[in-house]
Amino acid sequence: MQIHRLNFPFVYKSTIMIFLGEKTMKKRITSLVVIFISIIAIIGCETKKEQEKKTSMERHTTSTEETSGMKVVARVNGKPIYEEELHGRPLEEVIDEEILYQEGLRRGLDKQFEKRIENFKRKLIVDELKREILKDLSEDYKISEEEIKSYYEKNRDKFRLMQLKGIMTSDKSLAEEIRKRLLEGEEPEQIASDYSKSGKEVILRDYRWTNRYNKLFEGKGVGAVSDVIEQHNRFIVIKLMDQKEVPIDQVRQTIIRELIAEKRKNAVKEYAEKLKKENNIQVEIVEGSK
Repeated sequence: MQIHRLNFPFVYKSTIMIFLGEKTMKKRITSLVVIFISIIAIIGCETKKEQEKKTSMERHTTSTEETSGMKVVARVNGKPIYEEELHGRPLEEVIDEEILYQEGLRRGLDKQFEKRIENFKRKLIVDELKREILKDLSEDYKISEEEIKSYYEKNRDKFRLMQLKGIMTSDKSLAEEIRKRLLEGEEPEQIASDYSKSGKEVILRDYRWTNRYNKLFEGKGVGAVSDVIEQHNRFIVIKLMDQKEVPIDQVRQTIIRELIAEKRKNAVKEYAEKLKKENNIQVEIVEGSK
């Protein structure tokens, strides 16, 4: 009996501890079950919201399609392809193109075109405004005979034909040597012949009555020699052999076109100045900029 009395408190305490442990464990399990059910409920709500959103979008797409009256022939990731977009092309080809387009967007390839598109948009807007500015100015484009003659006299260098000879080589130092001999008065034919005989590759070019190099020889007379000009990895030196003026009647239409272009440019400039004054537009040119 003593043995039972001694063991009873131990057994009793153990029983209490087991009972308390089971009770705590049940509470923990109950808490976990509640949390798990809550998570499932949240996921279910989110899934339901996404499904409702998707359904709403599909309804909107369908509604839009029905409203527009356009026939949908396919969809790629929900993006409709309309019959009107085919333009006689096979449907598979248009679908492949849409797949590639969506992949390009996913990779961010559209970003590299944004600046180009913005510049193109800017040009379209400016050009359209210019057309509006100039559409009522056609009467001002009448060019008088006095204007034609004045322009011709001021720009005689533009309206002349020149006879030129050039010597071309792939060696820049040789081109410099050729230029020096031309400046000393030697004839292009003789120079080209000398170098050819010595085995150096040179080409003699003859430009007969052209205005191709008018700007190069602007204000210069017969006998003038150009600097060394680089063209397609070759070097050429040109000498002005002769020149003649083009009669005004042969360049009349050219002069009229240039005068009209000048008047249009001035009209746009005047309109911009007017906008600047009327709207108090502030323009700041950064120092050192042209």
